[in-house]
Amino acid sequence: MTPEGPRADHRRNHTDSDATTALEAADRARRDAVAASMRPAWVDAVGALMVGGAAALTYTRSVPGIAAAAGLLIAFVVLGHRFTRRRGRLTDDRAVKARLPMFLGAYAVVFIAGQLVLGSETPWWWLALAGIAIAAVGFAFLRFDERYQARRLAAGDHGPYDLT
Repeated sequence: MTPEGPRADHRRNHTDSDATTALEAADRARRDAVAASMRPAWVDAVGALMVGGAAALTYTRSVPGIAAAAGLLIAFVVLGHRFTRRRGRLTDDRAVKARLPMFLGAYAVVFIAGQLVLGSETPWWWLALAGIAIAAVGFAFLRFDERYQARRLAAGDHGPYDLT
């Protein structure tokens, strides 16, 4: 023990490599927390296919198609709720602005596909292509949003009133 006391010994024993190791461990723990709190990618893929299929079914403009689309959308909500691993969503301005370009891109694909549908004369392959395009854009949107939310929540990068 030194004349300054036991605390001085404790401070003197730490080096830069100890600090680097501690920072790396904290970064690993944050990445692990993000990974553990994220919804599995297969859930988003299945959900995106459900939404794409529902859109294609509504483009048929038939009562059975719209009923089946409603069933797919209900299944999508149940699936998403069942596999949510965390509670709370960021709704601050940064989160809204980050999601806006992705949402507008997804909405544009749905809008354009809907405008190109010919009604009951639309070939089945066109409906399938529209559903696949909507599913692909929907999957990209779901994964982007999930990564963004999980990363900011794990880092604590939000104010006390930004979480709903």
